[in-house]
Amino acid sequence: MTSATITCPGGLTGLAVEPWTPGEIYAVAANWTQASAPVLAYGEQGWRQTGHQVADYRHRPALALALELRSALHCGGDDSDDAIINDIVSDAYPIAPEH
Repeated sequence: MTSATITCPGGLTGLAVEPWTPGEIYAVAANWTQASAPVLAYGEQGWRQTGHQVADYRHRPALALALELRSALHCGGDDSDDAIINDIVSDAYPIAPEH
């Protein structure tokens, strides 16, 4: 799967980006209008619950994606410079629900 073909599960919408390696996709999905809706993140194992709700990200998918990227950098032992994260998020594009 590439970032160009990823879709959101269950009628949700989100953002996706392929920042470092082709095929290494980072994405978030949720019902961004509902404060208590769970936020999902996409990774090597597919979609998973993050344990966060839309309200935790102030209804902003870009903020949720930025925090997922920051977490990935930290897990890899890298620094998560705000400018780098912001540049990556600015390249993200909307993803639509599955059909």
